[in-house]
Amino acid sequence: SGESKRLRRYDKENLLWQSAVAIRSVGWKVCQNGTIPMLDSLVADVGQRASASQAACRVGLAKRGFAITSKVRINKVNIQRRNFLLTAVAFTGMLAHAGKSLKGNSGRIKFGVCRPLSDASILKSVGYDFIECDVASALMPDKGDDDWKRQRDKILSLAVPLRSCNGFIPGRFRLTGPKADFAPALDYAEIALRRAEEVGVKTIVFGSGGARNVPGDYCAKNFRDVPNVEKGFEQYTQFCALLAKRIEDLKDVCVVIEPLRPNESNIVNFVWQGVQICNEVNSPRVRQLADIFHMMMGRESAASIVQAGSLLKHCHIAEHTTRNFPGSDPSRNHYFRAYFDALHTIGYTGSISCECGWAGEGTFPQKLEKALKTMREF
Repeated sequence: SGESKRLRRYDKENLLWQSAVAIRSVGWKVCQNGTIPMLDSLVADVGQRASASQAACRVGLAKRGFAITSKVRINKVNIQRRNFLLTAVAFTGMLAHAGKSLKGNSGRIKFGVCRPLSDASILKSVGYDFIECDVASALMPDKGDDDWKRQRDKILSLAVPLRSCNGFIPGRFRLTGPKADFAPALDYAEIALRRAEEVGVKTIVFGSGGARNVPGDYCAKNFRDVPNVEKGFEQYTQFCALLAKRIEDLKDVCVVIEPLRPNESNIVNFVWQGVQICNEVNSPRVRQLADIFHMMMGRESAASIVQAGSLLKHCHIAEHTTRNFPGSDPSRNHYFRAYFDALHTIGYTGSISCECGWAGEGTFPQKLEKALKTMREF
């Protein structure tokens, strides 16, 4: 298309590569419907075997014809670069076709906004389904039971339900690096999650860049002072596993891993990395979030949403580049199309929160209406 011709070569190859990766998560379902022939091993998520700072590795391996088989071992396959790209395009089109058949069963996505509890009535009047607040102010893990009982009654009487909470682990806790200390963070997190269960919160967003970022300086002369992101990723995964064990008795609430763009966090920058953690922890209490703003800014393909599949339980959204509310600049609305198409492809009926700024002309309710209208159009 004319638009793709304006993209740099890396952008095109990365998009096609990640789109082809989506076959792994929905390919067999499509095969069973007779849409495409059975697959043994076409492509694989080589990115799962690379760190966030080595994103180009995926494209490099693709050019050389590498793929991971269903037994997760790297094999060389006889496929030329041109044929690989053409195959990726073809299967991406088939995924879109499969998405149309699933779309009818997707139900209605629930829309909310990240705002203080005091704005619940405004959100109700505009037509939103829920509100999302930060853990510290809503669930008050640092407060005693008496304070929590009063807060619980307040939450249960809101005009719209408190369905999600963000800002999970404060930066005063260290989850990675040589000074990592899980015990106090686990105690804090467990209190928050048990209180969340009491008031019907479904998802706790685990971004917490300040707590999870691996300490160090990439420009340090001494190699030992450079962030060990591989070790940090292991520590973060271990923390998630320990937390899942502590709350395995809970029934509804789950922690959703939020990838943050590279200039906000030095680990877990992409959805496929969060999916890797979810698979390793293997608990219904740890699931995945897709932040469409971070995905766009990190140039992560919407195919990662298809790859996440049923692991995806919550989404955040904001305008490309400006991080303003959806619809604030109608000329940018087309950026959302691929991501909503991916959500429909997996039959997503979860929640999406506007985590964004509200700058621009008009009253706050008018902006809320514009954002909701924009999202519902997709």
